[in-house]
Amino acid sequence: MILRFFSYIMDTCLKIFSFMLNTQAEDLAISTALPTPAEFNALRQLMGWRCMTEQQTGNALNHSLFAICARQQRRLVGFARVIGDGVMYFYVQDVMVHPGFQNQGIGQRMMQQIESWLDKNTQPGSTVGLLSAEGKEGFYQPFGYQCRPAQGIGAGMSRFVSSVRRNKP
Repeated sequence: MILRFFSYIMDTCLKIFSFMLNTQAEDLAISTALPTPAEFNALRQLMGWRCMTEQQTGNALNHSLFAICARQQRRLVGFARVIGDGVMYFYVQDVMVHPGFQNQGIGQRMMQQIESWLDKNTQPGSTVGLLSAEGKEGFYQPFGYQCRPAQGIGAGMSRFVSSVRRNKP
């Protein structure tokens, strides 16, 4: 009797959870409208990433070459953008999906939009790069990105600027 009760409870919970996931996916809107700096910073915080002031964030967002937002009922749940010089170098940046909405295909949908934009706006000789979060490299590989170092192209490198200025050699 107790086993049947727990089985019923588990089955009911799975149905409710499945309904919630389907509702989230159905209510999802993808657009190229930029988020507000406050929305962007809030999503970055959820990702465990550092934030800048709203003015700095607004300036950065306005210099994007292309941006894509995922919203559920007007709530920002995903974001990604392309930055660069618009001719030779393009960087996929700030790909993020709210932790409560991950593993629902939102990141893939945003990357498909980014790749479609890149197909139309790059030319032979252009370079598209990105810095993947540790452990997320496999997400980008189906889109043609390869881990570095890779044979013939060398290691990728980055430098993050802290609040302390350092003397350059």
